[in-house]
Amino acid sequence: MFDDEGIQHIVTQTHANVAERFIKTMKNIMHERLRFNKAGWTSMLTPALNKYNSTKHSSTKMSTKQAHKDENNSTVRVSLTLRENNRRKYPTIREGDNRFKEVSRV
Repeated sequence: MFDDEGIQHIVTQTHANVAERFIKTMKNIMHERLRFNKAGWTSMLTPALNKYNSTKHSSTKMSTKQAHKDENNSTVRVSLTLRENNRRKYPTIREGDNRFKEVSRV
């Protein structure tokens, strides 16, 4: 069905919140442009995407265009790793522990 409509299906390897944040950012950029221009949103998509790709991002300290260059791969990886938030605490599970028994549904 996608091929018939000329749609390329892309699956992200990141969590949904990353994709949702990108969508929110794009909407904000588009709203700025649409407020002053009466053209349809589709005509604003390319300029908005160009702006996004050229803007320095707080997580990598470089634009998307720069971040995608092979020579910046390790810098981007280090920047993102340092910004990770891994503060979840998981309880210790021991043999015979019944606190986590599966709830049966009737």
